[in-house]
Amino acid sequence: QDITAFKKHGLNKVDRVIKRRYEELIKEAETLQNSMIVNQQVYESQYKFEPKIGEIYHLYENSDGSKTLSLIGPTEWSKSFLYSVILNSDMTWSKI
Repeated sequence: QDITAFKKHGLNKVDRVIKRRYEELIKEAETLQNSMIVNQQVYESQYKFEPKIGEIYHLYENSDGSKTLSLIGPTEWSKSFLYSVILNSDMTWSKI
């Protein structure tokens, strides 16, 4: 009995499944990396208050390249606005 067609079909299907999962993992890794960058930037920024969970904050870049976290919104301040973040209950920051 010739099972060449069966093997070819099976291999093609497995190949598609594995490639799809690989692409999902790559996207997941990119998301984690982006999250790590955001958290590092926020935690390394300058601020003189203790952020509260669930509050929205804004990250700005200073003229010297350092970063400042602030409650002041981008329309209220002339500093170079990067993005807004929210502090999660697990102490991670999410870009919004």
